[in-house]
Amino acid sequence: MDNAVDDEFRVLVEQMQTQWDKETAIRIDQKIFDLYGLTEEERNTIGFIKIQ
Repeated sequence: MDNAVDDEFRVLVEQMQTQWDKETAIRIDQKIFDLYGLTEEERNTIGFIKIQ
């Protein structure tokens, strides 16, 4: 993971620590899927974490 990606995760995690937000949680999921280079089919198989 390069510094830019690390910085993006840091900002998102800090946002979640100060104020929980469903949109931010989904963005974190998307970034993790991107980091692992999952295909659309793999993403659909795994699915996003169900956030209520």
